[in-house]
Amino acid sequence: MDITVYIAVALALLSAIAILLVVRSRKVFEQKTTTLTTLVDTWAEQKQQESETVAKEAAEEEPQTDTQEKSNELFSRIVKLMEEEKLYTNEELSRDMLAGKLCTNYKYVVKAIKDSTGNSITIFINDYRLGHASRLLRETDESIAIVAELSGFSHRSLTRHFQAKFGITPSEYRRNHRK
Repeated sequence: MDITVYIAVALALLSAIAILLVVRSRKVFEQKTTTLTTLVDTWAEQKQQESETVAKEAAEEEPQTDTQEKSNELFSRIVKLMEEEKLYTNEELSRDMLAGKLCTNYKYVVKAIKDSTGNSITIFINDYRLGHASRLLRETDESIAIVAELSGFSHRSLTRHFQAKFGITPSEYRRNHRK
């Protein structure tokens, strides 16, 4: 046989192997995004339930000190305000703005959130934003930039926060959720 025939056969085999590897890696990637999409959905549901549970428990707990009681009551007001007025959609939302809406000092707001959730005010607000963004990604056809804006993020920060929290980009989440 001629050397060119051997080369042609070798190239054909290498091409076939390369195609198989690409197909296999694509399947692995699709499985990963499916799993991560499910995790995002579960996280969003849990966050909603946690907010409701913490607010209810704060009202039903055993007698507490005045400070604890005031902190729990303030947290209930914060959650109610966040859910009813969707303050987290304002990109400029800050601890001072939230405290102003509640007619209190920002230190009390920060403490109430930390005591009730264990998180900083930034994480608390961003969790609301991420939950809202994941709902919009599932339920609308708006662009990622519009979803980011409607959720209180810039386009770049939505992608960064979403990927950091869930290990998947908003585009991958939407694409996989629609399958």
